[in-house]
Amino acid sequence: MNLSKILVRAKPLKSCCRNYFKNISPPPLCPQPPPYRFTVTLMDAATDMGQALGLMLKQNPIIEELRLYDDRDTIGIGMDLTDIDTATRILAFTGEENLTEALTNTNLVINCGGHSANPFESYEDLFERNAEYVRRTAIYLTEFNRRAVFCIARPPVESMVPLVYQEYLRAGVKVPEVKIVGAANYQSMRANCWIAKFMKKNSFNVTCPLIGGVSPETVVAVISGSNPGRKLTDPRILNAIQEGTAYGEENALGIRLHEDGGSAAFAPAVAAYRLVNKILKGFRGDEDTYDCAFVKQEGHLKKFLPYMTSIVKFGRHGVYDTHMMDMVGSELYRLKKIYPVLRAYIHLGEQYVHGLPLPLGKLPCSKPCNMTKTKTVEDAKNPLKVKIVDPTVYDRCGRIEERRDYGESCT
Repeated sequence: MNLSKILVRAKPLKSCCRNYFKNISPPPLCPQPPPYRFTVTLMDAATDMGQALGLMLKQNPIIEELRLYDDRDTIGIGMDLTDIDTATRILAFTGEENLTEALTNTNLVINCGGHSANPFESYEDLFERNAEYVRRTAIYLTEFNRRAVFCIARPPVESMVPLVYQEYLRAGVKVPEVKIVGAANYQSMRANCWIAKFMKKNSFNVTCPLIGGVSPETVVAVISGSNPGRKLTDPRILNAIQEGTAYGEENALGIRLHEDGGSAAFAPAVAAYRLVNKILKGFRGDEDTYDCAFVKQEGHLKKFLPYMTSIVKFGRHGVYDTHMMDMVGSELYRLKKIYPVLRAYIHLGEQYVHGLPLPLGKLPCSKPCNMTKTKTVEDAKNPLKVKIVDPTVYDRCGRIEERRDYGESCT
């Protein structure tokens, strides 16, 4: 028997069998998932900050559909953004009768703009002007879309986040702390710029975390945990960075109000866009999703402050974990000093939902500081060449000297 002929005949038979089973084989049981793309609803899209943020969100490849909502007309803004040749689809909604449709089946809702922080008004006035709008959005989310993450970039964040959390608890939302995020990375951006200025570095390569709150009276930059800011040891430099981080926005607002009556919009919009991008990457399952945010705290930190700014890692459902940096003595001293103020701000947001009055003497003075006499001077004796404000004409509360008598009058 000639075995070579059998082997020769077996070769084409084997090839035919391979092609046959290749053609009739069923598809795999676990096909590759399609690229993750999400739907984002932008509230206050007609404001200056909303328009700048909408322009950046339109160019984000992770966003499949961007919904613009405002009480004013957003059709013109939507038509303008539609002409940008990206894959993000634009839908525009106007009026409360369309709010339900704008919030239904969306993954992320970001509330920005609103009445900006005016250096001439008190904290309570700013809260009363913005609270009802944020609460209305929270009520609609509890009714029509409980799975969406609510990102709050509308001041004052320290009171808005507790307000929304209490509203979610009243509606019976499960695990609401992972769905509520307060934007705080704007102050982190400013701290990065100040550290880069003193170290003569590129601010893009500087990362400085925050702790405490978001407003000038409650924010604390953790310079000892920054990179490369931990190398700074001069107390004057550290104090200048803390002051610039806290009151940089207030000074910019004062200049804009004197110039054209506008408000700061571009830097807060960039900060909000970076936070939204981190949250969306967390939805997708990426690893590098860390950013500074004002969120509900858990564990031992909850006993100190129930809400606080910290480093947050975002996951598929929102807030995945929070991290607290180690601090040095000067930063711990600042945190201890802002504790009663931040506690009062949190209490203000919580009691607003239940209709209970705020105890007197818990908030800073209700009279706005006299900013009309502000002027910038050069300190000839300052070797750092830092522009400081003359305390004799700046603030009767003693802000430049870091002394504020909370609950007392400015007079």
